[in-house]
Amino acid sequence: MHPKFQGSQSWIWIFGLSIIIDLEYCLLQSNARLLASEGVAIYEERYVNPARALVAATEPSVRAAMFDLFSAIGVFWGTMSDSEPCRLRLYNFMENRIDLDPLYEKYYLSAVAVLTDLLRQHGNPGGYEFLFSDPTAAKTPPLTPLAITRQKVANEFIALQMSLGGFLAFGAKNGPGFFGGVNDPSRPPPYRPIR
Repeated sequence: MHPKFQGSQSWIWIFGLSIIIDLEYCLLQSNARLLASEGVAIYEERYVNPARALVAATEPSVRAAMFDLFSAIGVFWGTMSDSEPCRLRLYNFMENRIDLDPLYEKYYLSAVAVLTDLLRQHGNPGGYEFLFSDPTAAKTPPLTPLAITRQKVANEFIALQMSLGGFLAFGAKNGPGFFGGVNDPSRPPPYRPIR
């Protein structure tokens, strides 16, 4: 027996801890049964902002424009040459954002107007390149429609694309969204090393 656990006081403490853990487990189980008896599927619960009921479903034209932006991100950064398999995940991501904060519906509508204007001024892909590289769009807090589009829409789509396998383009392994490899100094790292 480990010296730390010798003596009656240590065993009482361990026994008491096991009782607390058992009680917490029983409490969780009873809460789960209570919720299930009320018809609530606890594994499917999610937060939806009450104001979401006031926002209509995202228009197909808005979703199409946002998918074009998502695809342009993959082309510009070289992370995803074919974004089509991620279309449904993007739409679900957008709806989830709107469920959590209905203001995102306005962000997406504003982004459509900004992208239309940028594409008219700079062409395709120049308009997207301007959005991704203009330094004024990165200033915080975002006060202009361009900055809002970059920070509230494009940057989140970039993060989504990385989680859907974009890191694979940078040499990561074990995608999507994860990279791995052994920590062996004699082998090259699976991703860019810190220097």
